[in-house]
Amino acid sequence: MNNKGFIFIETIITVVILMTTLVFLYSSYSSVVITEQRRLYHDDIAYVYKTQHIRDVLDLTLDYSKFNNAIDYKMNLAPVNERMYIYVFNIESDIYKDNSLISAAQDLYKFYRLVYLKISDIETLKNCIKTGERTPDQKCKTTLRFANAHGFSYLQDYILTLDVPNTGGKYKNHEGILISLIYEAKNGDVAVDSNNVIQVGKGKYSECILEKVRNHYTTGTDEDKMRQYNADDKINFNMACENAYYLSWVYL
Repeated sequence: MNNKGFIFIETIITVVILMTTLVFLYSSYSSVVITEQRRLYHDDIAYVYKTQHIRDVLDLTLDYSKFNNAIDYKMNLAPVNERMYIYVFNIESDIYKDNSLISAAQDLYKFYRLVYLKISDIETLKNCIKTGERTPDQKCKTTLRFANAHGFSYLQDYILTLDVPNTGGKYKNHEGILISLIYEAKNGDVAVDSNNVIQVGKGKYSECILEKVRNHYTTGTDEDKMRQYNADDKINFNMACENAYYLSWVYL
């Protein structure tokens, strides 16, 4: 009886150790995946350049007097329960001298949203995101509710990674940054409806994989190339073909 009891205890200890190890490995794997996704989708140099071009268009077309008034109202002068730490651009707003340029930029670069954030508010907003709805800051709560209502969880994750120099709220005469959210579907293109509204979730994963495989392997039929890909443990295009919001920032 004593031996059986001892064996039973040993079994329990072994199971606990195995479960702890599996949980640790899963946690490590999840962390690696999240890090890789951030590397791919945050501040990719191609999208930084696109954001710079969008900023150049804004420089040409913004009525800065109206723009600054809109920011000041949204962040400081609106009723307390409407103030936010971010300003989301509306293409149809009257803050532009001419809406046609920014509309053309949206058609060209397929950005989903443009967001303005004051440099001096970045650390406050980071703490706001970490605290969540428990915060006593009403401006923080309104910002989070807006972001959650519009599916901006990816924007919140991105803001937590920002590292922008802050010298009295300004850097090289810039008070804020422009964040672009550019959506690409699984086939590397953007699906739009009849009203030119981006349809999130559209795109064919299999087409994207096949295109990547065709470009990577130079010989054989498509079937031969797919067999090579499936047998190759060192090459994986899965993440490159996922739905993705590419986020990047530049000074504004």
